[in-house]
Amino acid sequence: MVSFLEVKSKKTLEKCVDLFVERKKGDKEEDLFIDSDGIVKGLTKVSIATFEDFTSRFAAANKRRSTASTALNSSSSRSHAVLTITVTTPTSFGRVTFIDLAGIESNKKAGNVSHSDRWYEANTINESLTNLALLVRNLNTGLDVLYLYRASKLTLVMKDFLGKDASGLLICNVAPGTSYHHTLQTLEFGLAAQKVQRRAVPPSKDAARISNLEALVARLRADKMASRRAAAGLEKKGDVKGKGRDIEVDGDSRWESIEEVA
Repeated sequence: MVSFLEVKSKKTLEKCVDLFVERKKGDKEEDLFIDSDGIVKGLTKVSIATFEDFTSRFAAANKRRSTASTALNSSSSRSHAVLTITVTTPTSFGRVTFIDLAGIESNKKAGNVSHSDRWYEANTINESLTNLALLVRNLNTGLDVLYLYRASKLTLVMKDFLGKDASGLLICNVAPGTSYHHTLQTLEFGLAAQKVQRRAVPPSKDAARISNLEALVARLRADKMASRRAAAGLEKKGDVKGKGRDIEVDGDSRWESIEEVA
């Protein structure tokens, strides 16, 4: 299963947009709700069978991502993109998330007019990146992180894995030029992110409850089977020996008596 979303500017706020949803020009973009655990409600999840199927769907969705021309870049990303691929088998589950972070942008150098769409977008991107940097710092120092997850939709969608038991890889893209302080900030962020430690996540109350219920069902089935075996033994008559075997019918274990004449 694959999902693809972007976190973009909504004036002074952020909104979370599903990139797998096709829209015509002028259609309103739905701002998806993200719960306190970082789960995006109503996000499209597409089943993928082949690599060709993935590349085709991804390419179409990626064209819907917000971009615009500025004085610094003719095709500047105006959002953070989050691509999640989930693989499940009868016995295992795995998930990998790719996040393309939009870069820090100077409104002055980008030529963004005050209170224009580009101006709001740059401010939103810069604020979310600053919040992410603070989150990484607090994860490393043991300071409170709960409010930082909630401070931005970018960090909220990362709550499910950042700082938990997931492995992470950060690729820093830097460009030559006079804005060396942006390059320095990016590298400093990379060094801080490198220090984030994986933390074991205790089972949730729901997971423990499910495990207990499964154990209870197993015990009840065993008791039921034992009762049927005992009942089959009491039905012996004459030279008939009570024998039987365990069979499964519609997911339920049963004891089937086999009568053998001596």
